[in-house]
Order: sequence, then structure tokens, then C-alpha cells
Amino acid sequence: MNKLQQKHTGADSVVLILTTILIILGFVIMASASTGVASSPFYYVNKQGVAMFAGLLGAWLAFNVPYYRWRDARVFIFFSIVVLMIAVLVVGDVIRGARRWINFGGFSIQVVEFVKIGLIIYVAAYLEKYRISIQESFTRLLGLLFWCVVIVGLSLLQPDFGNAVVMMTVVIAMTFMAGIKARWLALLFVLMMLFLVIAIWFEPYRMERVASFLDGIRDPLSDSGDSGYQRTRSLSAIARGGFFGQGLGDSLFKHGKLPFAHSDFIFSIYAEELGLIGILGLVFLCGLFVIRAFQIGLRAEAVQRYFAANICFGIGSLFAVQWLFNIAVCLGLLPPKGMTMPFFSVGGSSLMASLIAIGILARAKFEVDDVVNSAHVGWLDEMGELNKAEENVVAEPEVIRKRASGWYPELDEDIAKRLDQSLPSFTVGSSVTTKP
Repeated sequence: MNKLQQKHTGADSVVLILTTILIILGFVIMASASTGVASSPFYYVNKQGVAMFAGLLGAWLAFNVPYYRWRDARVFIFFSIVVLMIAVLVVGDVIRGARRWINFGGFSIQVVEFVKIGLIIYVAAYLEKYRISIQESFTRLLGLLFWCVVIVGLSLLQPDFGNAVVMMTVVIAMTFMAGIKARWLALLFVLMMLFLVIAIWFEPYRMERVASFLDGIRDPLSDSGDSGYQRTRSLSAIARGGFFGQGLGDSLFKHGKLPFAHSDFIFSIYAEELGLIGILGLVFLCGLFVIRAFQIGLRAEAVQRYFAANICFGIGSLFAVQWLFNIAVCLGLLPPKGMTMPFFSVGGSSLMASLIAIGILARAKFEVDDVVNSAHVGWLDEMGELNKAEENVVAEPEVIRKRASGWYPELDEDIAKRLDQSLPSFTVGSSVTTKP
């Protein structure tokens, strides 16, 4: 039998290409939007550049950590993020009335950006460990909810309502992808809404924001309160962009007319300068990124790598929720919450955490490919022994699927079908070729 060559892929090229495009586009818009608040367009670009290189290093390190190590360290990771959240409340810096940052050697780190990744890892491991029992016992699901509420509660104490909502939404999305019963999922959603209503009710400034938001629904041109002022200016900037935009660098609202134009409302400046065409292009890129993350997750699920699948669903949901919430705020569909837009808003912690999340996501495809390729080598060796005298014997997909049942005896019919679709055709005596 001729020597069989195994094709091994690394990190997912689609994810890497999309990430590169989003980073470049984000730096360009950031340089433009920050001219209204900085003496030089490169002031924030330089700071973000440092964060980007730190984030790339973190992404490389995260990519080289096998998933089983993340899973085994889930308890340590959870208690570490709890300690970090408590440390913020004790020694954190107060900026604009919120205690969300810790100073490390002259650098301010927004801890919650990294806590979100740690929470995803913990939830992913929990859902894998109790994959069967969580389908049958609501008590098991409440156990997960309890630990998540601990993190969310600490976030509300900072106070950071926006990221608290993000974390709760991501956890519910992950439980949905894990196949939780619909009635339990609905109950989780009701409990989340009740929790948020209570959090809003007992904070006067949150009630004021909600009241201003409701005034805006009745009267879109209402300037009542700070949030009303931000909403009307944001909508005006987007409307000024029109179909083709005013041109890169030609925004008027970034010059003091729209607060936080370089961070919370950077999407409005993007829309003003690049117009509807630019908005559609951005939505396409972000949507493609999220879809790709979910595709990798489904493939991991197909080969019973449930922890990897949960990680992909969690990271994909995290980016989707943050992008959607930021855009919704800029469009006046949600009250302002201080939500950054990943890869675009000024914020070194957000960029570093996003890149680390990309590194963890990229590892999923690497490990899934390793599993599938290892199975292929076994199948090829077995077929080679059966066909020593033959060259170029093609294994049909149905044969591969039947072989899969021997390697993965617990595969159900649905997973087997998806595995069948993801497996390559190969020829004995030639290199393994993977389907696109």
C-alpha cells in the first residue's frame, strides 16, 4: 500500500480573513471618528495598536491551549473571574461614575471583557458535563443559572448593566443551542426579564434612561435627558449618511455634536461617512463571521466534541449580541448602555478580549479536523489492508458513514447525517482531499 498523506488544516481561514478585514476597517473608522476628541487621528490608533499586538499574542497562546485543558480548569476559571469582579469593586478606578477598570502598570483594564470569555468557558463545560441530565432536570438548569447570576450581579454592582444583559443573553443562547426544552427556555427568558426589571427599578438613573427611551418612541425628535439627546444626534448622523455616505473623514457629528462618537456611537459615524452601502457591507461581514462560528460549532457537535461546539456557539453569540446591541442603540431601538462595538470602538480591553476569543474559536476547527483526519487515517489503513492489490479504490460517502459508526458508536442518525456531509472523499494511494 502506498504511503497515505493526511491533509491537516490549521485555524479556520474564513474566520481569520473576516477578523483581519474587521480589524482594518475598525482602525480606519476609529482614526476618523477620534479626530473630534483627540489632537491627532493616530492618538487612539496607536493605543489600539498596542492592544492589538497584545491581543494577537493572547490569541496565539489561546489557540495553542488544547480544549481539554480549558474544560478541566473550568472551576478555577469561574472562581478566578469571581475574584476579578470583586477586585474591581474593591480597588477599581471610578470613571464616569462606574467602577469597571483596574489599573495594571499604567494600563486600565476593563475586567468584564475577559470575564465574558471565562463565563462562556464555564457554561460550555457545564453544558457538556450535564448534557443528558440537564435535558431531564430543571434543577440542574437552575444550578447553572445560579452561578451565572453571581457574575451578572457583580457586574450590576459596578454598575455595568449593558454587559450584564450581554452575559445573560449569551448564556440563554448557549442553552438553546444545547437543546434545552422549549418551555424551560421560555421560563429562563421570563426569569431574565424579571431580573432586569428589578435591576432597572431600583436604580433611578436607569429608570430615567428608560423613561427617556419611551419618550423617544412617542416623539422621535424628543431631546429629553442625556439619552434622548444622544439618540437624536445619532439618528441625525445616520440620516446624513444617506445611500453612499459623506465620504471617509467627512463626518460633522464627530466634532462634538455626538457624545462618545469614537466609542459607544462609532457605528453612527461609520454610517454617516459610508452610508447605507457601508452599513450593508458591515452587516454582511459580521453576519458571515457569526454564521461561520456556528458552522464550526455544528461540525464539532457532529463528531461529539460538545465542549468545542458549546464554545463556538458561545463566542458566536457573544459577538452577535454585542454588534446587534450597539447598532440597536445607535438606531434608537434600545436605550444607551455604554456598549462597545467589537473591533471598532475605542477600547483596548475589548479588542484584546475579542482577539483572545478568536484564538479560542480557531482552536475548535483545528481539533475537529484532527478528530476527523485521525478517523480517516484509520479507515484508510483498514481499507488498504482489504485492498492491497488494488490502486485508486475510491471510498464512497456511504461507506465512510458506515465506517464512522465503528469509530463513533454513539452517533445518532441526525449526527451521522451531518458527519456524512462533512466527511471527505478519498482515494487509496493518493492524498486525502477534504470537501470545501
